[in-house]
Amino acid sequence: EYIDIAKFAMGVSRLMKAERVRDRIQRYDEAEIPVFFAGEVSELAAMQGVAAAYFQQIRALGGWGVEVSNAQIALGIPEKVGLISAARQAELEVIAECGRKGGVDWAGSLSLVAREVDACLEAGAYRVLIQAEGLNEGVSEVNARFIEDLVGRFGLKALVFQAKTSTLIS
Repeated sequence: EYIDIAKFAMGVSRLMKAERVRDRIQRYDEAEIPVFFAGEVSELAAMQGVAAAYFQQIRALGGWGVEVSNAQIALGIPEKVGLISAARQAELEVIAECGRKGGVDWAGSLSLVAREVDACLEAGAYRVLIQAEGLNEGVSEVNARFIEDLVGRFGLKALVFQAKTSTLIS
């Protein structure tokens, strides 16, 4: 009753046999918990030019959705929107991630991030996940103003904020 959505993390599903993945998804389904797959594999599929086939495979396994991110690879907004559209064509929900990992100061421009969030939502993303690094991870102070400005523009229902550290926003 406390879980809204479950996530298969970073390629875990690639380490298991398809039957095992299907079985786990079925168990979540029985508990009425949708399952989505982490973005790293979506990024790999995009790099290899097989994203549409990957999304079809996730759907065939019974997955509810995928994460579309550009945390490890450089994707422009048009490419990200194309991946969201491909996932939606496969009848998957999309949690689109905005932000970058690896010490990149991606949170320096609210207008650029807001443009990306807008584009993801317009393309049909279910929610937009905002990367923790640069906001509340790897920074000396939580970037509360940036977070508040995003919430003010898009509302809480459209956004998911990563919180990987024990730092809390007061």
